[in-house]
Amino acid sequence: MKMTDKTIRWLDAYAHAQTMSTALKGVRFMLKKDIRAEIKQLIFNNPVTIVLWNDGTKTVVKASSNDTFNKEKGFLHAYFEKHSGMSKSQISKYFKEITE
Repeated sequence: MKMTDKTIRWLDAYAHAQTMSTALKGVRFMLKKDIRAEIKQLIFNNPVTIVLWNDGTKTVVKASSNDTFNKEKGFLHAYFEKHSGMSKSQISKYFKEITE
């Protein structure tokens, strides 16, 4: 399987949040586990995606005014936010860098 440049940039951003060893282990773990066990409830209310986690926390992400609401993208952004350890502003900066 060949990784795209976008995938490689995303992995680089993830690696900045943690050490390279931990990030790679985390990516491998995320790909192997069933993440549905972590989720208590998913709420989609255009333009907001809310994930209520089984650990009692909540992640809220909102599509920007110049972006089209997408449930999958919202969930993936919330999942990344929950597990990356980055703040919302750091994530915004990294996503902007890797998607330009």
